[in-house]
Amino acid sequence: MTAAATITIIFITLCLISGQVLCFKVIGCSGGSVMFKCMNSNQRESNDQLKGKYFCRNRDCKPGISTELLRRWVYNERYTLYDDGNSRFFTVFIRNLSREDDGRYTCGNNQKWSRDVDLRVNKNSSSCGTSVIRSAYIGQTITFSCEYEHGFKTHTKVLYRVHGDAVLVLNSSQSSQSSEEKFILSDGQKDHFTVTIRNISAADDGVYLCGVERDRADKPPSKKSNTHITFIKEIELKVLRQITSVQVEAYISKSVFITCEFPEEFKENKKFIEKDSSQKISVDEQNQWIPHDKVHVFDDTSAGVLKVFISDLTAADEATYRCGVNIADDHLFTEIKLKISQGDNFRESSESVAVIGESVKLSCNYPEKQAAHQTHL
Repeated sequence: MTAAATITIIFITLCLISGQVLCFKVIGCSGGSVMFKCMNSNQRESNDQLKGKYFCRNRDCKPGISTELLRRWVYNERYTLYDDGNSRFFTVFIRNLSREDDGRYTCGNNQKWSRDVDLRVNKNSSSCGTSVIRSAYIGQTITFSCEYEHGFKTHTKVLYRVHGDAVLVLNSSQSSQSSEEKFILSDGQKDHFTVTIRNISAADDGVYLCGVERDRADKPPSKKSNTHITFIKEIELKVLRQITSVQVEAYISKSVFITCEFPEEFKENKKFIEKDSSQKISVDEQNQWIPHDKVHVFDDTSAGVLKVFISDLTAADEATYRCGVNIADDHLFTEIKLKISQGDNFRESSESVAVIGESVKLSCNYPEKQAAHQTHL
């Protein structure tokens, strides 16, 4: 018998010992998070609701967390604990796992019972511990994917949210899904499930967690399993301020110059300008002027702006334009309502004569309110 087999037998034997000390296995992702219930298997204990609960590591119980508060999420660095007053269990949440977290922990009631927790942190999966940032405007609908390993295709998928110190469940693949819900979770049991957040508001700003329900093995848990949740992806949603339409006035036969400013994270994304949601110009080259008939665009990545110059304006150019950026299935944009006027305040064009090598002074008359147009996305 090998040494490894001996260790396994000893571990299983310890887990089966009856009495005050029990143990169970929890599996997490490196870079991800994990949530589990610390269970009291002794059903005779029913009057310990006000006793302190704890979760900790090593003999000095550090690092860890403890509380004597009920129905309140308690936070200590990466550890969060919630005791709802149920004498049978309390909830532990650990965020941003690393291989250093791998090992044996203890959770329980300070005076009545305790259990050993064997935390195993995996790092080999390509879908493990992914973290992304997404942005959306108020009123938009956003969809994102959560990838998982093939072995989890029949497991229950979940969506949680970290809201302040609390960790809240939003939806599950076992729940009925309605297109009218705020949070929609759709699982095709292939290699990912999708999450849709409808009608985004400022209150939706925060961190969302995609996870799978599992027990100590990779097989789907049974109804009697002591399950836990392995969170495999973290999405930080940034809700951008509401952008109202901007009106710009220009003049027939003249030109107009508009700049659209983008958030820092989208500087390198490909931009576009479209007219009345139909005539779209994609900006495939960056940091140079690109002509499209009388429309010239310049994606200035250093400044984070898209510059748009439209010359030889006519009445047909009066329309609603949108500066945007492609983000997965979503298009972030701001509207510019261009109004074309006759331009009575302008003088007729005139000629100036200059000599090569010398300087020339030009005068440009314009209505004071049209000195500059700038919109922000």
